[in-house]
Amino acid sequence: MLGTNWQSTTISRWLLAASVIITTLYFADYFISLFLKSLDLNVERLPDRAQLGRHIGRLERLAILLLCYTNNVASIAVVVAIKALTRFRAIEANEHHFAEYYLIGSLLSLIFGCLGGYLLKLI
Repeated sequence: MLGTNWQSTTISRWLLAASVIITTLYFADYFISLFLKSLDLNVERLPDRAQLGRHIGRLERLAILLLCYTNNVASIAVVVAIKALTRFRAIEANEHHFAEYYLIGSLLSLIFGCLGGYLLKLI
């Protein structure tokens, strides 16, 4: 698929785009969860609503990927702001290191989303 003429075939481009999207959504999810567990932030003591972060992160990365792909990079701030507003009370109370957990997870999610959007533009 990545031979000398890989950009010339439509099927190869669609397969490559699909693999970038799947990797951005699911591999990044796996990597971020492993990374957060390695930081010893007492993740198991986080409130139950923090467990929804995996699904929120996937949607966030998808939105960021699409915004990067369509050159709406400034709109990424809206996605980040909406996510921060929904978690503001937990961040403010700093429940069981939640602020650190949230910030690291969000920044990694942002990096993976932007990287996926950039790679998608190259296809």
